[in-house]
Amino acid sequence: MAQRILVLDDEENYADMLRALLEQHSFIVDSVTDPHRAIESLQGTGYELVISDYKMPSMDGADFLSKAREMNPDLPVILVSGLMNTPDLVKVANMGVTLVLEKPIDIQHFINQVKRFVQPASKEEFRAHRAGKGGQDEEAALNFKQTYPQKLTHLCDRSHIFRFFLEHVWNAANEQDHIFVSVPRGSECDLLLREVSTWRKFNTRRVQWLDLRNPNSAGMNAALQSVVQGGATSELIGVIGFGDSSLAAQAQVVDVIRESPENLAFLYFIESDLIDNDSRQIDPELRELLDQSLCVMPPLNARLADLAAYTKRYLPKIAQSLGCPERAELDPGAMPMLLNYGWPGNFRELLDVLRTAAALREDGPLMADDIAEALSRVSGFGDDLPQQFKTLQEAVKDRQLEIVGTALRSGSDLGSVLNTLGVDPQAVNPEASADDLPLLYPELLK
Repeated sequence: MAQRILVLDDEENYADMLRALLEQHSFIVDSVTDPHRAIESLQGTGYELVISDYKMPSMDGADFLSKAREMNPDLPVILVSGLMNTPDLVKVANMGVTLVLEKPIDIQHFINQVKRFVQPASKEEFRAHRAGKGGQDEEAALNFKQTYPQKLTHLCDRSHIFRFFLEHVWNAANEQDHIFVSVPRGSECDLLLREVSTWRKFNTRRVQWLDLRNPNSAGMNAALQSVVQGGATSELIGVIGFGDSSLAAQAQVVDVIRESPENLAFLYFIESDLIDNDSRQIDPELRELLDQSLCVMPPLNARLADLAAYTKRYLPKIAQSLGCPERAELDPGAMPMLLNYGWPGNFRELLDVLRTAAALREDGPLMADDIAEALSRVSGFGDDLPQQFKTLQEAVKDRQLEIVGTALRSGSDLGSVLNTLGVDPQAVNPEASADDLPLLYPELLK
């Protein structure tokens, strides 16, 4: 049976970050934010290791350690804290704490210490664990607290699940200079690179890329040195091409990373199908780097509000480039076709379809027939168009039902769910079911 770890931190974002970090190393992890709930979890589940914050409002780490020791005197407990004075250290040492680590943690040292007490799960065990989690990731996405900048410069974040992803990227960007993102092919990597550069106050006038499909270790090092010497500000470098790269190319990238100048940071875009494909080989040292943390970008078909926002943003630019501003609008019958397509090519495919549809239209707003023809030409999707389409309102309502229903099934009451979503519970019938709720965010239809 796979061994389990319990993570306790009253800062939910930090607890989620630790859980995600450990899961990237195939550890089975549960995370909680309330010490009392952690005690209940220790009573009902067998854990081989507990990782706990020290400074918590309802129960400090020493009190939690004492209660945990009462239940299992031999249970390893690692305390993680941003500030512990000498009396605190002496106190927990006398109580038999296993290890004390300071925030921000050294990731590799942290993982090495965890491996002293817990064995990572096998691939089969970890997959079974992830499959059995059901809606837990949905619940975490529902309840997270956003700390990244409210106003974005390059990306659209109108969907809740994408904001959850960006929160993980924000945390990673503040913790380290090497950020790893699993992306569906065709995703808005360029926009994410620019956004993170803005967050880090790096140079956003241009973007720099290292492409593993064209490996040249000496050339890459020379390019990096040129970047450093060419500007006064630091740079964020995007690394792409993992899915089509050789082991030799990957090893060269490891060398580049190891020797890179100090004022450079890196954002690695790893194709999600590479992560999920066990038959693909990854350089062992590179795998260690990837396993430090991995932020998983959701596909565009799970982010309908973002799809609508990108359409509204880019269609006027496309129409302007064609010298036909009247093509900047969509007929009401055209948007359902965009919402009902699966978008396997994600953001890049959306732009291609919008460009093709705008070029096909002679005058006026884009019609459903223009979108259908563009989908047929770009994506081979046209002959099999369904007879009935979801409207934007229906699509948003379905996503709302999915999110709220998941939270209610996890045991949350409707009032708590609405509070979490920023909606006044008094504005909704407290006896209403998820199906009966009105649209919580009607502004998404605008």
